[in-house]
Amino acid sequence: MERHRLDRLQARLSSDRFAMVDAYVTRMFRAEGQVLLSEQHRDHYRAQAAAASPRALGAGLATLARSDLRGEVAMDVPALVIHGEHDEIAPLAAIGELVGGSALEVIQGAPHGCQTTHPLRFNRALLRFLANGG
Repeated sequence: MERHRLDRLQARLSSDRFAMVDAYVTRMFRAEGQVLLSEQHRDHYRAQAAAASPRALGAGLATLARSDLRGEVAMDVPALVIHGEHDEIAPLAAIGELVGGSALEVIQGAPHGCQTTHPLRFNRALLRFLANGG
């Protein structure tokens, strides 16, 4: 994550962490401008984040910002990357090269939180991978 983005998120966290969390939760489940998760389910994620201390949320953001493990990951096992087509948080282009030999499943019409918004497609992809020796 670029430093200016982290600074902006940290400022929003300091000024109104609930608004910042709400914006993040909205982005996590939005695809093509439409939020794909019910208000009740989004409230669950908001409550989880609201229960965390501002200090913990800030430390989490800082860790995410400085952690780029793409060059550090080395696996000699089958791997599956399941990705939402419309992921605004970690766009596919930003993820870079897949770990050697890994399979990629892009869930069409899905956001970052595709395991929640598209559980049947997510689970089918995972089960197919596992059934094929993954």
